[in-house]
Amino acid sequence: MIAYLRGKVLTTTLETVILDVNGVGYEIYCSRGAFRKTIVGEVAELHTYLQVKEDGMTLFGFDSVKEKSLNNVFAGENAKVIPLSESSSVIAYSLHCCFFYGEVSRGKAVPPEGR
Repeated sequence: MIAYLRGKVLTTTLETVILDVNGVGYEIYCSRGAFRKTIVGEVAELHTYLQVKEDGMTLFGFDSVKEKSLNNVFAGENAKVIPLSESSSVIAYSLHCCFFYGEVSRGKAVPPEGR
């Protein structure tokens, strides 16, 4: 698996970043947090998840290990990048605690219409 990449940002699109790592260009589908870290021509570091399916391989990039682990929890085998903006980081952390530490009381604080 490819868990982490560091290299020069060659180009970006609406969904992807092309990262040059020692002469190899990796196309990475990025979260919002990862996009904020990427500037064309600058060096970027991304935590990555490689999804392997029968019809191809897709590389996803994240701002942090926490963002990566949250995406893997919610998406499972059908991984898609869940954009975690700064405004949702508190909610994301609360969900992280609910799943990993069994703090169910945090989940009950969410109004029923939001569950």
